[in-house]
Amino acid sequence: MKYILCFVLFLMILVSYIFNTRKKLDKKDIDSIENLKSHGYVLYRNVLDKDTVESFKNTITDELDYSEGKDYIDKNLLPIIRNTFDKSAEYKKFRISNNDNSTDAGSFHRDINHFSYKKEGCPLYTALNSLDGSIMEIIPDTHNKPKMKLLESLKSIRKKRYISINPTDLLIFNANILHRGIFDIKQPNRRLIQIFEIYPNKEIYNEYDKKIQTINMSKENKKINILPTIVKIPILKDSVNFYEYLRMSTQSFIPKGIKKYLWKNADDFYSTHEHTGRIIPKKGIKNKTNLHVINNI
Repeated sequence: MKYILCFVLFLMILVSYIFNTRKKLDKKDIDSIENLKSHGYVLYRNVLDKDTVESFKNTITDELDYSEGKDYIDKNLLPIIRNTFDKSAEYKKFRISNNDNSTDAGSFHRDINHFSYKKEGCPLYTALNSLDGSIMEIIPDTHNKPKMKLLESLKSIRKKRYISINPTDLLIFNANILHRGIFDIKQPNRRLIQIFEIYPNKEIYNEYDKKIQTINMSKENKKINILPTIVKIPILKDSVNFYEYLRMSTQSFIPKGIKKYLWKNADDFYSTHEHTGRIIPKKGIKNKTNLHVINNI
């Protein structure tokens, strides 16, 4: 028994070392559009007006008028997105949160999942504006590896990068890439705008929109809601995150909610998971934070 305990302790120390050996990005790495094409992400520094960011984030409390959030996105973030891709680029939904998205964002995940060893994912993107500043961990190149074998997965995690995002920055990354938010640093506010399912142009929208299946994960979460609790225990946190990384990188666990779609054709099937409710924004109506807000294209 003592040998088993020693082995488990060794594994926990090793995992902790892997997760806490982080490499910061320098400006040269992150502000090139070529980095988005080759490695799957780009961070535009100081592209947003400081006063505009400050003014909008002060409207975010426990509730907010999501139509104001849509106006902020369309006037300030969407032009940068379209300048990156094409003037016809559009997004399908967004989420505005404040320290209430750690359950699904605090461990490694993909915003779009693909259940095939085919070496390409779905060409959709996510954009992130961190209104109070935050830290994110990302694993370059994994957008081209939607489903990895174990050895490849273990090699990929060594490439992870640690990104500090300021309030006037905009991070854009391929929705297939493995990433997670870092919640180690306590912040009174962590106001965040996430724009999901960004279609770079009209042609990609027409080709892929019908292939995306949106899965409500709230029922699945009720069965596995012990994970968010475990992740808060320092000695277990890294081990749980490592397990989640292996699970998501190898796609070894498929929630029941999406199994029924897989019989069609795994090569043409993509899923996006929603852990909270969804709404259509209405001017003057306030709703709680951390909902998925639908943008009618």
